[in-house]
Amino acid sequence: MSEPGHFKIACTNCQGHIEFPQELHGQTIDCPHCGLSTILRVPGYVQPSPVPPPIAKTSQSHDDYVNLSSPMGLPDLTDESLRSIQVKSSKGTDFYTVNLIDYTCTCPSFLEVHSKAMPRDFGRICKHICASMNRPKVLPLLDPMCRAIVREGYGIYPGRFERDNNGNIIYITGVNSTGWANVFALKRINGKTYYRFGFNVNEGRWAYGLGPKINEEVLFPKPSSKFSRPTSSGMGWRIFWGISKGVWTILRAAINLAGIIILAIVAVIFTAGTKSRRKR
Repeated sequence: MSEPGHFKIACTNCQGHIEFPQELHGQTIDCPHCGLSTILRVPGYVQPSPVPPPIAKTSQSHDDYVNLSSPMGLPDLTDESLRSIQVKSSKGTDFYTVNLIDYTCTCPSFLEVHSKAMPRDFGRICKHICASMNRPKVLPLLDPMCRAIVREGYGIYPGRFERDNNGNIIYITGVNSTGWANVFALKRINGKTYYRFGFNVNEGRWAYGLGPKINEEVLFPKPSSKFSRPTSSGMGWRIFWGISKGVWTILRAAINLAGIIILAIVAVIFTAGTKSRRKR
């Protein structure tokens, strides 16, 4: 039996029992049984979420104008039927358990990558969470950016919020193993507010040559950025890209200098040959 003011919950990963005092509600701890992160929640306690921003009242469609005065995030869902959703793996051989109350999944991708994101950060959306959110009773609760991410259906790497050149909020994901990062930004074409733009940090180019209206410097996190949550992977790519550009600049200058020297040698040989023929 629990002590007064203490509660017991089951770990969202291993289902092991955890007892905690009420004042720790909402905090994330490492489960004493399996060692994975789990969120402490007092049963029946409903905490309103201040994260989803309100939609501006205008004569335009609600998808066209969005109040972006504060960062967006995943909604605080309380429907207990969303706590345990079985999703089949892409290979069709396994099933993973998705929890939309705490935004967790038992798939390897979530455990290795997405679980490192904050509890309401878009970066927690693996493809199985994405599939579970793409349902009629959840989609209306999502802000426009989150709906765009969910409808893409792939899930995203944890990243950070930034702003475009017009001051509108955007989300820049982390870089995957092939050097690609995604940027979710406004693109008011064909009624679609948010669009996924791909940027390859290795090659310094946008997919299909299409990019949002941003300064490309915001693709790399800065500690002073208001919305930035710097990650070692993003900073590493920034350093790598800067070194690569410097090496290429030096190499190009060396090639140009070698070309000038070769042309000068050819000119000297040609001039000497001409004088030799004239003496004969």
